[in-house]
Amino acid sequence: MSGDGLLGRGPTEVPERLTEGALAWLPHDAQRSITAGADGLTCATVHRRRPGTRIGPRTGSRPDAHRRLTGHAPTASAPARRPATSAGAPHPNNPRTPGAHCAPRAAH
Repeated sequence: MSGDGLLGRGPTEVPERLTEGALAWLPHDAQRSITAGADGLTCATVHRRRPGTRIGPRTGSRPDAHRRLTGHAPTASAPARRPATSAGAPHPNNPRTPGAHCAPRAAH
């Protein structure tokens, strides 16, 4: 840390003066405020690593999470995802697929 400033630890505590080389530890979710002094304040923060964001329900999520998000329960007969096609092949439901039933555009 370089510069100087104040570290507040909640609305009821008196702010602590921070000077060059200071080290402060605050527990997770602690209220805090940092105010730079007249010459500014440069500091580093360290946090524990968290898992990356993933698509889908979290591990240990509520059993009714799907119902809350979609308004209906998941069904065993519904496919989880669209069937895969061969690499580079257009999807058969795509109207732009050659041979699909689309009228040609009229020339202008």
